[in-house]
Amino acid sequence: MVSCYFFRNQGYDVKSILDDLKGSKDKDILKIAYQERRIIVTLDKDFCDLIFRDSVSCQGIILLRLSNESQKNIVYVLRNVLENIGDELKENFVVASERNVRIRKIG
Repeated sequence: MVSCYFFRNQGYDVKSILDDLKGSKDKDILKIAYQERRIIVTLDKDFCDLIFRDSVSCQGIILLRLSNESQKNIVYVLRNVLENIGDELKENFVVASERNVRIRKIG
């Protein structure tokens, strides 16, 4: 949750699943995010199957694959992603860790 507050304070329009969509299914989250033109940030690998196997529409995903899932580390990795590839997030599936970032086109 700290990461949501951090990025809101940085001027990003952030919506939290825990605050706004708690209990929603992944497909519903993808649908809402697509309609609202949002990039999803997640630790959940299930989104990969929905996008690439089931062809569910998506604006973009940042999948965090972290060895340390503390809020401080999440903010660190997301800040790095936004600073270095922020312009490439739309329509891409981004896998980010503490050491590297990989980008795969969706669609």
